[in-house]
Amino acid sequence: MFRNVTPEKAIVFVESIVALSHCWPLPSTATKSRIFYYKLLRSVLLLNSLLLLFPLLYAIYVHREDPVKFCKAVSLALAVVQIPLHSSFCISQYDRYQRQLGSLQRICSSAPSLIVVSKFSDCSDVFQRLIEEMKSCCEKGNSHERRVFQQYVDKYAMYYVASAAWFYCTATTVLIGTLFIPDPFPTMAEYPFPVDSEPIRSIIFLQQSLVGFQCSSAMCINIFCALLMLFAAARFEILMNEMRTDNNVALFVKHVKKYYALKR
Repeated sequence: MFRNVTPEKAIVFVESIVALSHCWPLPSTATKSRIFYYKLLRSVLLLNSLLLLFPLLYAIYVHREDPVKFCKAVSLALAVVQIPLHSSFCISQYDRYQRQLGSLQRICSSAPSLIVVSKFSDCSDVFQRLIEEMKSCCEKGNSHERRVFQQYVDKYAMYYVASAAWFYCTATTVLIGTLFIPDPFPTMAEYPFPVDSEPIRSIIFLQQSLVGFQCSSAMCINIFCALLMLFAAARFEILMNEMRTDNNVALFVKHVKKYYALKR
């Protein structure tokens, strides 16, 4: 099943499972319109999670005398609260880079001869450049590099695919199970208005269902972090194999410089 999984497919897979969390930054070549729609969609998804978090907090208050319902409401609120927390962190990182990039572009346009800001640019888009470098290394690497990348994919693909499938299957099972139990909604959120009539009932059900998949996507951020760490481990392994073949000082110095570049 996983024999045909390439490093490129692994990157696309991780990018897709974290799509609802919007932690994967846009490429540096993204147009202004794409950046606008990206920011608009992430704001909508963030607001969507808050529209369930506050009713869950209200449910905690309403059921504070019932231990069972109180614990259920607390556990659901803790699951949902990770969405705005992760989203806020990713938004702050991405927006800070966009502001720094805009300042850099204005400086360069007013004084093209200034090269001193190049170091500032290199420091501001580390996360974005890391992803682009990962894609470039997988696509343009030599046979030895691709073999090492493929070894890591073959070793860990099954575990992380199973983890992502478990996260999303759990959300799907909860949503489908709601159709066969008396509870009208996937969560026990409490609203300060009647929710028994249509179309309010259907809207709330769909909204809570989307938040469920957002929780699954937020859980998959761990897989995204693991992908970055495995990429770093593969790069160091490639460098280690190259240093074993050094037969002169020039090659050794070159690989030492490459080592410090990888550490950054």
